[in-house]
Amino acid sequence: MGDLEDLEELKLSFKRKLPPPRGSRGGLLCPVSPGILEREFVIWSDRPLFLWQANTRQTKLQKLELLQAGTLDYNAEILWEKSLSPASQNVEYDGQALQPGQNYQWQLTWNQQNQNQQWRSYKLNRQFRVMAAPERNQIAADLQTLATQLRARKVSDEAIAIRQAKYFVDRGLLSDAFQVLYMIKNPSTETATAVQELIDSVCKLVKNLSQD
Repeated sequence: MGDLEDLEELKLSFKRKLPPPRGSRGGLLCPVSPGILEREFVIWSDRPLFLWQANTRQTKLQKLELLQAGTLDYNAEILWEKSLSPASQNVEYDGQALQPGQNYQWQLTWNQQNQNQQWRSYKLNRQFRVMAAPERNQIAADLQTLATQLRARKVSDEAIAIRQAKYFVDRGLLSDAFQVLYMIKNPSTETATAVQELIDSVCKLVKNLSQD
């Protein structure tokens, strides 16, 4: 199977696995991952990619904070914080590895322009859980085996990433699939277009739900 066929299969599988995003609504900022596309809010990565789509003309991102789930209040300890450029659309967690089996919340803060051309501050909170260690370890072994087999066939790093993303999608781990795809260095035009199409499909669903 060639790279383009792999991409098409990935897109089809992703859209079949895509559940209705919960706790989301349409608007100028659409949260994508983590903890939004998974049925049980569970992800594999212990250093997740935080991903969203925003109208950069009317939003200015400020910061992203990570907290232990259930402690989201003004006195909660912030486990990790990242200042964002105004037009940010994603950020990769670069703190200490998160703990398997633990629940976390990420909080995104941004300014948004209203109909009166005034700017107001907004916050969005989402929860996720890092997969328990036994299952995480099995998936890590599977990914390594897959990469080894494909490298033996002289498959490119980009093609390996696409196959690994498909592995995650088949298991309903859509946030992890996005992270693998975002880690591709200098992706082809076809891959970059496919990733954007997947993000658009998520945010289109969110928008449609908000209009029901």
